[in-house]
Amino acid sequence: NSNTPQFVRDQWQILSTEFNANRTLNRQVMGSLLPNFSIAAHNLDADVAELIVFDRVLTDPERISVENYLSTKYGIDISASGNDRYSYDTNYNGTVAGIGRLGFEYDTASFSGILGLDTLGGIAIDDGDFAFIGHDNGAQSWTTSEIPAEGLSNIRRIAREWRLDETNTFNTMKLLVDTTALPALPVAYDTYVLLVDSDGDFSNAEVYEMARVPGAGHWEVPLNLANGDFISIGVVRPVLGFSNATQDDFETVASSTIEVRTNFRALNSVPFNYATSDNGATAGNDYTAISSTAGNIGVGSNVFSFPLSITNDSDSESGEGININLSGFSSRFNGLNNPLIYTIKDDDNPRKIYFNTASATINESGGSLEITVNITPSQVDPGNPTTVDYAVTGGTATGSGQDFSLAAGTLSIPANNISNSFTISFSDDALSEVTETVIISLSNPTNGNLSDTDPITFTINIEDNDPTPLVQFNVPSRSELESVTNPAIPVVLSTASGQDVMVNYTVSGSATGGSTDFTLINGSITIPAGSIFTNILPVIANDASPEADETLIIDLSSPTAASLGANTRFTYTILNDDGPFGFTGPGGVGGTNTLPMWLKADSLMLTDGDPIPSWGDVSGNNNHATQGNALYQPTFQSGEINGFPVVRFDGVNDFTDDALSYNAKTIFIVFRTSSTLQAGNELGHIWGSYNELVHIAPEPRGGADQFGYSFDGNQSGTGTARYGQDGQTFGALVDDGTYYQWSYDQTHIVAVEYDETESLTRSILGALVDNFPVGAHHFGGDVAEIIVYDQELSQARRNIVENYLAAKYGVTLQGSNELLRAPGDTFL
Repeated sequence: NSNTPQFVRDQWQILSTEFNANRTLNRQVMGSLLPNFSIAAHNLDADVAELIVFDRVLTDPERISVENYLSTKYGIDISASGNDRYSYDTNYNGTVAGIGRLGFEYDTASFSGILGLDTLGGIAIDDGDFAFIGHDNGAQSWTTSEIPAEGLSNIRRIAREWRLDETNTFNTMKLLVDTTALPALPVAYDTYVLLVDSDGDFSNAEVYEMARVPGAGHWEVPLNLANGDFISIGVVRPVLGFSNATQDDFETVASSTIEVRTNFRALNSVPFNYATSDNGATAGNDYTAISSTAGNIGVGSNVFSFPLSITNDSDSESGEGININLSGFSSRFNGLNNPLIYTIKDDDNPRKIYFNTASATINESGGSLEITVNITPSQVDPGNPTTVDYAVTGGTATGSGQDFSLAAGTLSIPANNISNSFTISFSDDALSEVTETVIISLSNPTNGNLSDTDPITFTINIEDNDPTPLVQFNVPSRSELESVTNPAIPVVLSTASGQDVMVNYTVSGSATGGSTDFTLINGSITIPAGSIFTNILPVIANDASPEADETLIIDLSSPTAASLGANTRFTYTILNDDGPFGFTGPGGVGGTNTLPMWLKADSLMLTDGDPIPSWGDVSGNNNHATQGNALYQPTFQSGEINGFPVVRFDGVNDFTDDALSYNAKTIFIVFRTSSTLQAGNELGHIWGSYNELVHIAPEPRGGADQFGYSFDGNQSGTGTARYGQDGQTFGALVDDGTYYQWSYDQTHIVAVEYDETESLTRSILGALVDNFPVGAHHFGGDVAEIIVYDQELSQARRNIVENYLAAKYGVTLQGSNELLRAPGDTFL
């Protein structure tokens, strides 16, 4: 027994224990000292997230690896121990694993999910060296996003990425992949590779072939990686060829370098033959022919280069072509861009063709741009036209009308002229984007040569004119019972973006993480280009302990490609559902057993103006308000009452209608009758079942009951309920009453207590159907919250509920019921 060091109550800790000898267990007891003591003696009152038992002594590096895995997973700071060896906890916290050496002790192999590290038998490790990897929890499915973009690509990779953290300079290590957990290979893709990149964008990644290990179920490759490298797993369709189908240069170049490539760095050499043949050019006169010659891409390389000798003559002539052919390579490889067509550009004609300028910048709303091509002014041909081909040959913008429109063509400069032009048009989209480029090249001139001094490529910079989108939560708060274990918390953009939007988030609040009340650690999310939302996905622990409601608070920060909106903090209240009367309801009053219906507009995950097919009941009893006919659905309106959303009924035909079975005794409704939506000659039914003699409806019609309330349904003249408005004292029992009157366009809290517990088999919001047809006696206005209890509340409980509602919706309560001194303050 020891108290050095000591544990700290209510704080997550990692305990590592090593016994002085192996122990053999024939019984395992967790949480109690049974059987030596009776139940309730020496029982544990704590949360356990993970238990790991080894049957041997761990080396110090192995223990450090396990503790870094645990500390990253559960967000526990172990820096004081000096053994925190992994620093990418925020974005790459999935299954952290490591290898390393201290003295003569090693941790020689470890897996982070399907990617493993191995020390090559410990030979390559110096004392104090460690290497850790963790992943971003991305999907293990094939994608073409961020793959090397050169023409030889033929690569797929999984969406999951790893990050490497090295202590000291780690020498060559072996990386292993358990391919049994990967999806089926795409057709014709048969070689596993690793993609390694230094900046996290795999478009420029190095691609390394892996070797199958017979009988081991994995593939592996030895690599010397750099601290901070990003790693992904891929598969290739092996390709050998040229990066592009064409290449050209002026005849003055003397020697041009030709590169033959594979789309990965091979574990074995790749032999082939190359040769030239005439395609307009003449061997001996225009270039030096190459007969079939052996080439070889060496082990660990992906390129072989050789020179092509060009003859510079003085003849004025058109461009001349050479075919460069590859042959004799393994059938494992697919030929690409074979043959390469090499064009010798003539420079002997003094009439040069070129762009008037090398570049231009235009706003995407510019419509079009006229691009001018010149010939040497002193070399104008008075009798013959001069032509040149033009085409888009590069850039980041997308053609075919998405960002621009320009088809390849031939421009003719008429005889006795020194220039002509063609036009490119631009599309003004609504997406926020980075500046994009279009590169246009000239080729195949007649009656002239391409200039070797003036520009023959033209670059257009298309500047975006769209505002940077705002990123935020769609609502500032929401409450759910703890039985809702997988809530989705949307983070939304004000408008779709043309680029990925990333935003960081941090987690706080009164609830405890690490699987006690919820599981969610600090991190970041990405809203893909073209999308307007993504979800943060906490996991809520549904325990059996009566406890106070607890909050999970998520704050957004540091967005890229967006600005922060107003709702950067989201408060998720975890409602306890384990008490007898319950304290998970409004203001902590009631629970699932006593609260059959609780409808809150701020529980709806919708955007402004959306129709509402279902208004979810958050009491835990699933008494939802639904409308399957899109013509009759009310709408969601955000930020209407003290910053909170409402459900809006149009006063014409909006309503919900459900066959539900529940009891009602005490009801609270937060509503606002609209002077423009509520018909003055129609009863504005909000809640209840008119046929079952129980409903709540503001009365706008003229007469003695105007601006009062109706409670009795279709049988008038009987005393059925007493009510109070905005915290006022309950009056006498009435079937409809006017002693507390509502006002148009003003938010009210009405509290109603029926003289008897009412049993409903039908629940209708917004209309008196089915006694009246659709279109008659509809409510026109906003409803923010409906709370139904199945029993009478004490005055204290009523006060708490009304103060909860008043503070939330900025309503001033009347008289002594105002217990909060500052109604309208921020509601938490």
